[in-house]
Amino acid sequence: MARSDGLVVRVGVPGISPVETLSLARKIVRQELPGDWIVALMGRESRDVSVRRPADKSNPTVAQAFDLAYRLRQHRLVEDCEPSLLLPDEMPQMMRPEFATVSRSSSSSSGGEDSDLSCSAAPDWALAFCRVAAAWDAPRPPGGKSRGQGIIVGHPDTGYTDHPELDAARVLVSRGRDFEEGDLDPRDTLSGFSPGHGTGTGSVIMSSVGPGRAVTGVAPLAELVPLRITTSVVLFSFAKLAEAIRFAADEGHHVLSISLGGPLYSRFLHRSVQYAIERGVIIVAAAGNVWPFVVYPAKLDEVIAVAACNCSKQVWADSASGAQVDITAPGESVWRAQASTTGFTVAPGSGTSFATAITAGAAALWLAHHGRAALINRFGMGGLAAAFKEVLVSKGFDAPNGWDASNYGPGLLNVDKLLRAALPSSVAAGGMSALNANPTARRLSQVDDIVALFPNDDPARIRAALANAMNVNESQLTIEVRDVADEIAYHAVLNPEVRRRLSGKQSHSRRVVSSTKRKPYRPPAMSARLKRMLD
Repeated sequence: MARSDGLVVRVGVPGISPVETLSLARKIVRQELPGDWIVALMGRESRDVSVRRPADKSNPTVAQAFDLAYRLRQHRLVEDCEPSLLLPDEMPQMMRPEFATVSRSSSSSSGGEDSDLSCSAAPDWALAFCRVAAAWDAPRPPGGKSRGQGIIVGHPDTGYTDHPELDAARVLVSRGRDFEEGDLDPRDTLSGFSPGHGTGTGSVIMSSVGPGRAVTGVAPLAELVPLRITTSVVLFSFAKLAEAIRFAADEGHHVLSISLGGPLYSRFLHRSVQYAIERGVIIVAAAGNVWPFVVYPAKLDEVIAVAACNCSKQVWADSASGAQVDITAPGESVWRAQASTTGFTVAPGSGTSFATAITAGAAALWLAHHGRAALINRFGMGGLAAAFKEVLVSKGFDAPNGWDASNYGPGLLNVDKLLRAALPSSVAAGGMSALNANPTARRLSQVDDIVALFPNDDPARIRAALANAMNVNESQLTIEVRDVADEIAYHAVLNPEVRRRLSGKQSHSRRVVSSTKRKPYRPPAMSARLKRMLD
């Protein structure tokens, strides 16, 4: 049975203190929700709180969580409420091109190996491909530093291990957190869907050459703060990631490398990303593996979205693509540290996860090269990410002949060009969103979020089918879908019947891929409210 991890609730008005926020939220929960609930703040300066059941009580099912969210949204002192949805144990595997999801048997989701190309035999091929060594030696302005020195990279992922490829002195464990278990130890338990994933991506960001080491990170003098938020790189709830993003912003991290994501838009996630951008954090995230569209948080305007290529300058076959991609970087057969319950090794792995780690390392180099304080003085704290993105998408790449810039960004990451490029005189009007070369990249409405889940269908037909399913005119659709859009999107991903109803096509769902056994797939139940609307 699909379950939630509770709710994320936004209460009160701007200017309310954290103490007042917590007190108000607890009062509302006591009034509106039956049973015992734990209410906790999600960020130092946030009006968002988590609402979860005690450890000895079962959290609501997905259907129950949506019904509770609809109930709380009616309260006059609640601005917003979202369910925090756990990754289902069982998911349908739709056949491409109609749809694709990452199953528990997919190696690509956790950085599995592809058939290695001869040009990727050397462990440092990706650095040579992106001209990283030349970037390390680029002439620096006064006060600038090389190799990411002085830059802190926050790393929301599966946690860290004591892998010898990770320089223990620069993995700032004492500054990390475990948002999965709610404690101070961000160690990877090497269990779940993506064991060791954080070790692999972390090594690509900041490992340094030394005795017995094979992996060199893009920013080998940067420091890394591990933030354990998940055991799976596929997310259906962004509550823990969003909380980690706010934590990183509050703790003064400079770059966030997010090699994970999911298909569903989250207002809480978006608010957290904006919170971090305003505090001078550059956020880099994976476009996604296997999905036929860019996933969140990479899909947000404020985030640098990264697709993956191989050493032959070809797009990696399983890289997500779309108008939201800002850059493409090596992601197929990238050498990284590999951690498992059987020990520590080094091996090539594939995924937009590694392309993201390389690009995050490049961001750390750029900040160190120019001097972060000097950049803030020039662009302001809130303009730092926009300035980086402008240089990246205008100068920091190579474009092969015939490159598909509409789906994979302007080209392939060239870190040397990125660091040697002249800085803009000021931040572009409109900030991050103004730098999208493709006008279709911007998120427009909740209806568009649902339509985007059908990338190979006529958008007008999906809109018409959605209006028909809700028994409203298309002109009314944006208003009518407003409160239930999150739940419709959730079922459009996980419920083959809902997909068929909206697309008009027979769903090609297979049997469930389970960690234990195969059995007929049973999609999550709908809330009472949505079921009434669609009946």
